[in-house]
Amino acid sequence: MLGRIILIGILFYIIYRIVRFFQKLGGETSPQKYQKRAEPGSKTMVKDEMCNTYIPEDEALKEIKGGRTYYFCSEACRQKFIQTEKKKP
Repeated sequence: MLGRIILIGILFYIIYRIVRFFQKLGGETSPQKYQKRAEPGSKTMVKDEMCNTYIPEDEALKEIKGGRTYYFCSEACRQKFIQTEKKKP
């Protein structure tokens, strides 16, 4: 009985590997493996100064200090930046 269960398991595994092999030959790709490249003229990404994430420039909050523009993903990051700037001599 146990031998039969093991044999059925091995059979299913072999079928699974054969199906995967033919999928790879067919050129099917999963979206997680290959991401579409950004097209020229797409949104410019800017870096949040506090949490180091990148966000589209037109969606970012902006703060201008000393002639330089800083970008933030949220009001919380912007406020944290303002507080750290106040502490600097």
